[in-house]
Amino acid sequence: MSAASQFLKSGDVLLEENARGERKSYPVAAGGLATEFPLAVLINRGSASASEIVAGALQDHQRGSLIGERTFGTGTVLSPFSLDDGSELYLGVAQWLTPNGRAIRKVGIQPDIAVALPAEGRPLSPAEERTMSAADVAKQRDLQLAKAIDVLSASSAMFAGRLGHDLRDW
Repeated sequence: MSAASQFLKSGDVLLEENARGERKSYPVAAGGLATEFPLAVLINRGSASASEIVAGALQDHQRGSLIGERTFGTGTVLSPFSLDDGSELYLGVAQWLTPNGRAIRKVGIQPDIAVALPAEGRPLSPAEERTMSAADVAKQRDLQLAKAIDVLSASSAMFAGRLGHDLRDW
């Protein structure tokens, strides 16, 4: 919840729903460091659990664009139960919901902008991307990252206009 709270001003990060349909909300922690900046989040079928919670919160709060493919669909709250032999058994006891009450379990989070990677493509890691020029990134055929860059470029121009100066001045 602390990760999502860095990008949100208020409201809930997620809801937890038990088998009786009772819901508990988890509010945004005040003092997020990046609640105003343009935001694009890459998601795909490898995005699961905590990353789905963050993506769902950002999407429900309309905080930025989710770009890529549907997430895995974990969303299960597991609780440990101790056994007599000292081992533990983890059982699903509840499910995570987005702040607007959308289920994550078995459904996943749908992107705002669907972009599939081509069969020969693969997502670049942040460490790889940091060492590349814009031309090198474009050659890698990471269409999801390319779309995120396009979205952020347009958002940054609008954001800079609201601030009255260019973001590169920061």
